Amino acid sequence: MEFNTVSDFVEMIANTGIMVVCSAMLLICFIIMFKTQQKHFDLLFKKISKGNHPEDDDIEFLDKINERIYVELRGLVDSLQADRAYVFLYHNGGISSSGLYFQKMSCISEVVSTGVLPMLSETQNIHRSSYTSLCSSLKDSYSWSLLNVKDLEKEDPFLYQRLRYRHTYSMMVRAITNSNNQVIGFLGLDYCSYNSYDFDNIDKVLKNVSHRISVLVDVRSQVDK
Repeated sequence: MEFNTVSDFVEMIANTGIMVVCSAMLLICFIIMFKTQQKHFDLLFKKISKGNHPEDDDIEFLDKINERIYVELRGLVDSLQADRAYVFLYHNGGISSSGLYFQKMSCISEVVSTGVLPMLSETQNIHRSSYTSLCSSLKDSYSWSLLNVKDLEKEDPFLYQRLRYRHTYSMMVRAITNSNNQVIGFLGLDYCSYNSYDFDNIDKVLKNVSHRISVLVDVRSQVDK
């Protein structure tokens, strides 16, 4: 880069300095805003965990719950090098001819890494029986893991085909629970290729995040009543 005069050079330096200062100020504002939101959520976590209802001035803030769940999933994908992170919630879906409610579930939020096939649109109102092994395990242990999808081929062929379709190789799941500790869904993490992942550490992270999402979902359900 050429400068015709000393003043041109000085002006360039000044403009560069202004841009650096502005960028730094924006970064500081973002950090402050994030920490403020995190503090508010932490207070809500404690409040709901103790059985207390959110106050009126929390309602507007709670509208951001879906956004917060997405942020949690994005954090999992980025920090754990996962290919897909998602949340399923249980619900009923009509009544059978025998008068029994169909037990269904839907994916309410999903984050995928670059090049990975999303599954959100095709996992709405699906029967929980299509995830038999997973859902059964969550009732007892609140967790489920699959280190190699081939291990599922004989045990649960229907789920095996679903996972193969979305190119899942390994999968780890933690239960989403309500304030009564009942399983109402699950948080899942998919890896689409083999690697020597530290699954013990991944499970610890999932356990913490599943607790936070459980509280968010429970808070949302209380506000919607």
